[in-house]
Order: sequence, then structure tokens, then C-alpha cells
Amino acid sequence: MIPSLKTSERADWERHSEAWEASGLTQRAYCEQEGLEHGRFVYHHNRRLSRSKKRDLNFIEIPCAKALGSEVSSLQLILPNGIRVGIVGKVNPDLLQEVLRAAGAIACLS
Repeated sequence: MIPSLKTSERADWERHSEAWEASGLTQRAYCEQEGLEHGRFVYHHNRRLSRSKKRDLNFIEIPCAKALGSEVSSLQLILPNGIRVGIVGKVNPDLLQEVLRAAGAIACLS
């Protein structure tokens, strides 16, 4: 199967991004050396970093409120894309688990 132009172009920009990181040069100097437009390089480099951060997202386990000896009256979850999910009142752990499972199954569009 022949890779699409977008896939090939993305791979080229990823290689440039990795080569720049290893070069020790400033971004502008690297772009001049390689004949690249600085603004396009910055755009593609930042997109690569953004995709990388999304893949590295992990959840941490937090002890149940009952184990801490107190009740939770609200919960706020702030997602990396800036969306905030707030729950006021008692939080049902089973419902919360289902909501988080469903949210993990939804692909974020960027």
C-alpha cells in the first residue's frame, strides 16, 4: 500500500522535529540549514508535541472518599483540551467509572 501524501509529509516533519532536537541548533538556525520555512516547522513541531502529550495521558488512582473518612460533595475534572466536567452532590463511583470509560472511548478532534 502506498502511503498517502499526508502520512508521508507528517513523517517528514516528524523526522525534522527529531533531527532539530538532536542538532543543538535553534529552530530558526535548523530551518535555515535545511531550507525549511520556520513558521511551518514550528506549526508541525507543536502538532507533534500535542499528539505526543495526548498519548502520554494517564490517570492516577485516588483513594475512595470513604477511606479518607469524609464525603465528597462535588467533583471537577479538567481535561487537557480545556473541557471541564463538574458533578455537584454525592458522586456515585460506579456511574463515574462508566462516564470516564465512555469519555476514554471518544476520540478528541483537533
